[in-house]
Amino acid sequence: MQPHINDPADCFLCKRHATGIGAGDGRRPRWVCDDCIPQIKEIRQVRNFDPYEARARADAKEKVGELLERFGKTDLGEFSEEEAEELLTVVIHEFGESLRAQVAELRAPF
Repeated sequence: MQPHINDPADCFLCKRHATGIGAGDGRRPRWVCDDCIPQIKEIRQVRNFDPYEARARADAKEKVGELLERFGKTDLGEFSEEEAEELLTVVIHEFGESLRAQVAELRAPF
């Protein structure tokens, strides 16, 4: 189910919780979060996020690999609740940070 046009669900860029600031043509705004608002001008120019998302996923995967190495575990069933939460935080944070950096630096990840 798609959220109502005036009820933002997630940030168009980093997929975190949006705050009600939108980019786009007004018919279907692309909501953004507080962290992405400073880059709204650049975000409005981005047409296709698929290559960006692929690069961000690869960047997040690298950080998760570092975290797994630090924990010395690869089986998620062996994770404590705190470790699992930290892993998810790294994934969410690094994915958003990578997307913001790519847009800010105007670099194409392909």
